[in-house]
Amino acid sequence: MTIAVAALFPWGRLKDARLPLEQAVILASDSRFTLSGGRVDDNGRKIYPLGRDTVAVYAGDVLAAQRGLSDIQELLRRRPKRMRTDAARSAGLLLRDAYRRERASAQRHERMKVGPLHVLVGVCHPDGQAEIVRFSSPKFAPLYVLGVDAVGGAEDVANFRWWLEEMQRQRWDESQDGMKLDPKPEDWRRDVVLGVRGSLESSDRSQTIGGPIQSVIVTRSGWSEPGISWVREGEDPTIVESWEDLTVSVQNVLPYRLARKGPRPVAEADLVYSHISD
Repeated sequence: MTIAVAALFPWGRLKDARLPLEQAVILASDSRFTLSGGRVDDNGRKIYPLGRDTVAVYAGDVLAAQRGLSDIQELLRRRPKRMRTDAARSAGLLLRDAYRRERASAQRHERMKVGPLHVLVGVCHPDGQAEIVRFSSPKFAPLYVLGVDAVGGAEDVANFRWWLEEMQRQRWDESQDGMKLDPKPEDWRRDVVLGVRGSLESSDRSQTIGGPIQSVIVTRSGWSEPGISWVREGEDPTIVESWEDLTVSVQNVLPYRLARKGPRPVAEADLVYSHISD
């Protein structure tokens, strides 16, 4: 299973304030691949930079996602100046074709059953306009979405929603108490990461999410992944060992490599797609 999040900044009350804020896309996910035989791999890549200003996160069928995203990378490399609507349509066709090929492979018993797949692509253009495009199996028609969306098991998405809303409530409560509200997207990315962390640590979480958190932010300057750390509860922040990394670089997690022998990715049949906030 997966917990995958895409957020178009600003969202919620900050968006309603209609301030002249920088737009950005924030993506986050866990790193667990669920494999046959009850095995897991907590070093799996689920966020893929597709270009300087384009990044994708997926939830669902691992092999179909990897095949489709590789094809999109090649598309964007060859056609960087195409209109974005044409690129979105072409990306959907490539994902649909990759999904079809994986289904054909399953019918030949070359792989396990193909599960549902959701891909969220975040883009921030040089003019500062940011957008998120959703592609979902089986048709993968591009759908532009706003605010914060999450995909995963029902309990994991619900836990993420609760933690993100709690982070946002604390942020606004503190601003009313005289603390300055930081309107930079990099700071709000922390709320998304802490929301995923809360989902991973919830007592009722599914056992098919886990591993370190991957998170990328896309702005008009391109994509980046500044590390986020926090102090362990009850420990001294002046001691280096008290700090814990909350995020891992996408360069340090790996795609699944299909081997002739060994465990295979298991289809995630119970994925829920949820709109968390406008």
